[in-house]
Amino acid sequence: MSQTETAPVIAKPTSIVNKNTVTHVTLANNVPANASVQSLTSPVRPGDNASISVKGNPGSTCTIKVEYNKVSSTDSGLIAKKTDEFGVITWSWFVEATVPEGKWPVTINCEYNKKTAVVIANLVVTKTLPQE
Repeated sequence: MSQTETAPVIAKPTSIVNKNTVTHVTLANNVPANASVQSLTSPVRPGDNASISVKGNPGSTCTIKVEYNKVSSTDSGLIAKKTDEFGVITWSWFVEATVPEGKWPVTINCEYNKKTAVVIANLVVTKTLPQE
């Protein structure tokens, strides 16, 4: 028996105008939705601002939910958004002065082509921040 090996197919760009040019690609419909936390301001003090950056599929629609003692924050910065052409999205919100110390869930849901990705981060709220 003889075996035939097939060389891997390598996609090559048709042309490169400038090595610094950013090429945007459209993802296939069968690409799974994804989301990962890139940064989170944590720990924070009550009365401070917090922010989170998430990376997912470009063009995903994402929602955010921040809960303190199982009560959702109603801060106006916590609205649904779309990821940019690089798949990045950022939210900023005010941590109310009445928020108790503790570890609170920040839940991000991103939908891409009717598929959903969920990522949960823990926001630590404390009255005393570690020394820098």
